[in-house]
Amino acid sequence: MMRICPTVSITFVCGLLALAGCGTGDGGIRSYDVDKRAVATDESPEPPAAAAAKQRMLAAMVPSGSQMWFVKLTGDEESVGKVATSFDTLVKSLEAIGETIKWTLPEDWSEQPGNEFRYATLIAPADDKRLEVSISKLPYQGNSDEDFAAYVKDNVNRWRGQMGLPAEESREVSDHAKLIGDATSPILMVDLTGSGSGQMAMPPFANMPKPPAQPAATLPPVQPQVAAQPPASEPFTSALPDGWSRAQTRPMTMAIFATKQPGAEVAVTQFPAAGKMSDKLWNINRWRDQVGLADITADEVDDSMTDIEIDGKPAKLIVLFPEAEAPAEADGPAEQKPKIGIAVAMLDQNEVIWFFKLNGEASAVKAEQPTFEEWLATIKFKPQTAE
Repeated sequence: MMRICPTVSITFVCGLLALAGCGTGDGGIRSYDVDKRAVATDESPEPPAAAAAKQRMLAAMVPSGSQMWFVKLTGDEESVGKVATSFDTLVKSLEAIGETIKWTLPEDWSEQPGNEFRYATLIAPADDKRLEVSISKLPYQGNSDEDFAAYVKDNVNRWRGQMGLPAEESREVSDHAKLIGDATSPILMVDLTGSGSGQMAMPPFANMPKPPAQPAATLPPVQPQVAAQPPASEPFTSALPDGWSRAQTRPMTMAIFATKQPGAEVAVTQFPAAGKMSDKLWNINRWRDQVGLADITADEVDDSMTDIEIDGKPAKLIVLFPEAEAPAEADGPAEQKPKIGIAVAMLDQNEVIWFFKLNGEASAVKAEQPTFEEWLATIKFKPQTAE
């Protein structure tokens, strides 16, 4: 997935006018060389204007049920570059479920309450400047991947306009944003550089409901939001474990289940069996990064997976939990960050890669893992019919 970083450059062509004077002496009459550039007349050209500093925008979109969360930072290119790494760290820490979102505040950053148009404002220090990071949300009511792609395109093109860039007409999400995470918990990142301010003349969507002033302190349980019956288009059947229920799907997901354990959910996605999504090493290292583990090499891939069966077909199971942390230093306890656990089953079937992913707080995932594996054994795919 390619990262967007279009740059608008302004080139000034400067000409140097060499003015030569000549002087002669004759009969006590003196002649002087005069620097004509110092003489101001109505015909004198205006000095070239100083080049406006390029502006850079970093933004992220986080889909969560019927909401889309937006995290956005704009400023001059040099200042934004100084906090870009911290912004990436912030985005990777985002956890959104429905009406709430939480994050880990980068070092030296501060947080301010939200207002009518923002859920919260974060302050990122860049030397002698203080850059604002806005966090807001808007309704999302799409029902298909096409709806999601159009939503991403419209928002990115809105930002491109703010940055003085032309609209991008591609309908592919990958041409507009870089995917962080995966389809079960996607975060889309955008990086734009241009000559615009990155700001709207007035706040958009003035009739949007006022968000709560402060982010939630803890990760809330996944709440069922749709009927218990699976949609007729779902290509598989399964026996739902006791305590599980269907939750509202998100963009790029086939199904989502709330588990018996608060803070853990199961998401089902599928992708064509070509490209990165079929690369086991790439997927495993992506999930390891989400958990906080170091990458592995290609030689270690087989040892990191367990052979299982789904609907009588060979599949792979990957289970990842964070490593035990070292004791806190004597000068005080370290900041407690959420520990994430992941269990993913991968099935390659009919040129499609299926992912069944149990994801959430590590303790909840560990408690739910046996039930998750039992559920995988009940999955049956419906016979394919000719179109």
